[in-house]
Amino acid sequence: MGGPVFLTGGSGFVGGALLRRLVADGREVRALARSDASAAELEAGGATVVRGDLFDHGALLTGMRGCATVFHVAGVNAMCARDPAPIMRTNVDGAASVVRAAAAAKIVRLIYTSSATTIGEPAGAIGREDTAHRGSFMSSYERSKFLGERRAFALGEELGLAVVAVNPSSVQGPGRTGGSATLLLDIVNGRLPVLVNTWLSVVDIEDCSAAHVLAEREGVPGRRYLVSGASLEVRTAVALLRQASGHP
Repeated sequence: MGGPVFLTGGSGFVGGALLRRLVADGREVRALARSDASAAELEAGGATVVRGDLFDHGALLTGMRGCATVFHVAGVNAMCARDPAPIMRTNVDGAASVVRAAAAAKIVRLIYTSSATTIGEPAGAIGREDTAHRGSFMSSYERSKFLGERRAFALGEELGLAVVAVNPSSVQGPGRTGGSATLLLDIVNGRLPVLVNTWLSVVDIEDCSAAHVLAEREGVPGRRYLVSGASLEVRTAVALLRQASGHP
């Protein structure tokens, strides 16, 4: 697909990489910005800035007008938040707001950045796109992304909008400073011991960006696509990081 696209979350780690990919591909990108700092960053990255937030229907319609595709990447990624309300508002209600605006703007396709956590495979099982969720949630973030994905699909079907979900595992790459990257770096630098040697699935940021572009081009509406590069034990991941960084 070609033509202009509308992007939310373009100043974040995943959205920023996607912005660079789209601009490199010669796409015209209109990006939503809440703050002056985000606007400056997006403009420097080659996007046309639209000021507003996920709940500003007018701003969303303005940015989406004339676009064929919306990439909804914006979201709160906080695994251990004390107050789940802001996460639920952004990841569930915010997703619904963007889907409604996209339908009103006659968008052809919306690519929704979900998460591999929405798969919810039982302990010891291998999760796939069609795995039945175990029914319980390990964090407010997992619950919010699960509900946000379901809301996006349901609203898309109701309003006649093609919604495709991209479900990345732990996204890693240059510039990642939060989330699981912080945990791994704390372990590598000796600030945190490996208390539980669990498994970690990771995907390179460039592969994640490529998956979004492929979802726009070839994704089946109503389907979700797991995006992962490797699954390994945390101890193994830490050992590889120490070897690569020269850290003892």
